[in-house]
Amino acid sequence: MAQANLKEQLVDAATDLFHRQGYNATSVDDIVRGAHVPKGSFYNHFESKEALGLEVVRRYAASTPLDLLAEPDVPALDRLRAHLERMVERTVGWGVGRGCVLGNFATELASQSPVITAAVRDSFAAWADALAPVIAELPGQHDPQAVADYIVNGLEGAYARAKVIGDRRPLDQFLAVTFATVLR
Repeated sequence: MAQANLKEQLVDAATDLFHRQGYNATSVDDIVRGAHVPKGSFYNHFESKEALGLEVVRRYAASTPLDLLAEPDVPALDRLRAHLERMVERTVGWGVGRGCVLGNFATELASQSPVITAAVRDSFAAWADALAPVIAELPGQHDPQAVADYIVNGLEGAYARAKVIGDRRPLDQFLAVTFATVLR
């Protein structure tokens, strides 16, 4: 009988390793070593590394803090700013050199794993779908879904650039320009 805590250890170790060194550079041996579990435990919980990668994507996407977007007594612009600033600070807290797990998977696995690519695509779409109703509350936003897609695309691009240069400036620039021009 598989133990739930071993599964959690595997997912936690894989999330950390995939985030730090990438999916392709992480072996199942790395994951079981990082989780401090026997290799057989891996296959009791996951049929493959790809299945574990899919679980990492699902959990990472589910951890996206969307609660600030739903604060009923806070103006829409303030909710958007608080949400996006929290997203940036979460990434900065991990270290900008790690980037975003979803963005990393998108660029690394788009041509390799259709199942993980679909999960990443759906995660980005769900995030944009959570942003769109808040954007619709702002005056002058003619296409809230397009603006929401722009925000997801732009912030993911800023994460990638911050990762490459090892500095948070692209994230801060994205927020500054977005709020000065698109969401004013």
